[in-house]
Amino acid sequence: MDETKPVCAPQPLARVHSLKHYPPFVSERIDYRLITRDHFEEIQSYCGQESVCKYVGFGPTTIETINQYFGPKVDSQGVFPNTDYIFMCYRRDTGTCIGHGGICLEPGETDIGEIGYTLKEEIWGQGFGTEIGKALVWYAYAVIGLRRLSGRACAENVASCRILEHSGLRKEGLQREQLAKDGRFLDVRLFGALYREWTPAHPQCALVLPDSQAQAQAQ
Repeated sequence: MDETKPVCAPQPLARVHSLKHYPPFVSERIDYRLITRDHFEEIQSYCGQESVCKYVGFGPTTIETINQYFGPKVDSQGVFPNTDYIFMCYRRDTGTCIGHGGICLEPGETDIGEIGYTLKEEIWGQGFGTEIGKALVWYAYAVIGLRRLSGRACAENVASCRILEHSGLRKEGLQREQLAKDGRFLDVRLFGALYREWTPAHPQCALVLPDSQAQAQAQ
């Protein structure tokens, strides 16, 4: 570990805060677009499936639930300081939606956040989850300027635990019987990562800025 590395990323944080909205971005195979209310029906189409919600505390969800949860997050976009950065994920080759992911700041904190994601069942096992996880870590550190990230997954959800580890988060603990689901109490694994320990593993990520914002970002 490089002991001289700063504990946060102040330069990217200052640059992005000069923008009204946090910018969308791309990774190797995926476009990431800020969520809007127009996306709610798409989200409900896969969050309403039993298989997708098997290891989470919600769902299958209704459109009303989606509105209640994501509505305030959409409304807070462009308000400083922002606390939720939620992106719809689209395949770059076909333009089809494959899920969503995001970073939410811990209550009362400005440099600590948690990453999360929900993916459509038809793209499981193709590496998209790991690509999204690594891209969200990159965005959290290089764009927002966070100091610490956390993530969590049901211990039985081996695939999601693997995504978090492959994205650079380490196992930090186990909450026994934390999640109540379908009459059972499930263990939840906790993961975490620090900016000062981060080695960028996703250099093909890039922001997507309008020309005027790109020029301001470069100054």
